[in-house]
Amino acid sequence: MNTEADSVHSNLFSRVRSNAQTFIAIALLVAVVFIATYPKLTPGVCSEDSGDLQLAAATFGIMHPPGYPIYASIAWPATLLYKSNPARAVTIFCLLFGCVALSLGMLIQVRLGVNPWIACAMMMLFSAHSRIWINLFAPEVYILSLGFLAAAVYAMLCFSRSGSRRQLIVSAMTLGVAVASRPPLILAIPFFIAAWWFAERKFKSRLRIRIRNLGLSVIAVCLPEFYATAYLFIRDTPSNPHNFIDEQIEIFDLPKSSGGVGARIERVYWEASAKLFHKFVGDEFSDVQSGRDRWLQRFHTLRSKARWTEREIFNSVALLGYSEFPEDLVCELSLMVLTAVGMVFTFQIFAPAGTTLLGVATASLIYVLQYRVHGQAADLLPLVFVSAIWLGVVTVKLHIERWDRFASVLPIAIAIIVAVWTFYDSPFRLSGATSRDATSFINEIDVGTLPKDAVIITTWADMVPLKYATMFISPRPDISVIPTAMDDRWIPVSKKFSGRPIFLEDIYPNVKRCRTTPFRSLLLLDPESCPDQGS
Repeated sequence: MNTEADSVHSNLFSRVRSNAQTFIAIALLVAVVFIATYPKLTPGVCSEDSGDLQLAAATFGIMHPPGYPIYASIAWPATLLYKSNPARAVTIFCLLFGCVALSLGMLIQVRLGVNPWIACAMMMLFSAHSRIWINLFAPEVYILSLGFLAAAVYAMLCFSRSGSRRQLIVSAMTLGVAVASRPPLILAIPFFIAAWWFAERKFKSRLRIRIRNLGLSVIAVCLPEFYATAYLFIRDTPSNPHNFIDEQIEIFDLPKSSGGVGARIERVYWEASAKLFHKFVGDEFSDVQSGRDRWLQRFHTLRSKARWTEREIFNSVALLGYSEFPEDLVCELSLMVLTAVGMVFTFQIFAPAGTTLLGVATASLIYVLQYRVHGQAADLLPLVFVSAIWLGVVTVKLHIERWDRFASVLPIAIAIIVAVWTFYDSPFRLSGATSRDATSFINEIDVGTLPKDAVIITTWADMVPLKYATMFISPRPDISVIPTAMDDRWIPVSKKFSGRPIFLEDIYPNVKRCRTTPFRSLLLLDPESCPDQGS
């Protein structure tokens, strides 16, 4: 049965395509975010995970688990357009992808009846959140996942309105890409299935059509997983210039790829399942306490995680800031209430949209509450993204278009004010990418001047920019960059390369017990002077 909400939504859909304001608002959003963010982009290669993505994209390599093969693949063409600095190309690519994610978030709001200019202002405010802001100018996998999730929600929203099978397949495939790269997002799939079912019932599709649509959707969801698995299996070779599995083989006691198909399957499973990080999932008190005390401790831990999540979602907005003053609590509670109201309004306006958005938020929340590491890896972007959309939907009930003529320009004025504020505020926002900028680090070492067949022993975080430097800045295929754990395992590793010049950073234990010679920011090591491991 058609409801008034369905009728309103139908009119909105037919109006969006001819509404030039929507496209002008998107252009304003992209221009403001890009111009405000571009000066903060890192000039070249980064360390840690950011550099990992840059190096993998430039070499068709394998990143840290789960490998992110699809992200490396889609970023690779950008490196061809900027061959002199492929790392910079990946950084710009991630910024553009972030702009796409913000544009899709705006379009989702417009499809739900939000004024285009209000939706534009809401996404600009969302970009001020520390989570999204850092990921806009630091090349990271999280902004790419958010883009595919936003595309999946938007395509499902379009399918639920038009019944277009193409939109359904696009939704399924983009969701599959996000799941292949962030496995915990599999928790969102049941919600997308529910949204599909609501739409099929609305269209009163025949059983044959429903089965065909479901089958094609399952294939579309699985295709990215098949590609990711095949990529890992094929690229997991010693000849791959950047292979995380081989780089960590001694630290995690993995079999060599030359051990046959069984060994390669074991390695691919370890990588694709992110087994390295399984220790961070679950309850940290389950093996320590039992009975009533354990459940009380679990409740306390869950409450602490929930409080952390709430603060990260609502109190990290640059506009609000964070302090211990009581008025911040008022802001938090107000935003929480408005977000909840927006969620209810979304279900009232269009249930399939409310279902998919709730699924994205639920999957992200469950993962964050179960993941024991509360840093960038606890990916809150989907939660914040959905919250921003729900906050925008609250404005639908204001019926701005029905106000007098003066009020009709109010949304435009709001968007312009937020745009001006964005330019004014952006220089004062967090600059997390600065800590990952490895430009100075690489310049100090200057790998091009190292002796022939040199070996550099370093941490995994610093290994990434060093390998990049030997490949793209000062090509030196004779130099070996070896990552080791931050313990005494570097000693036996160094002795394996006896006869070659061995360099390492002054960060490892027992390094002062060895005979070393300073060489710029490195130490030239005499491995024979080092004590045996454990002595």
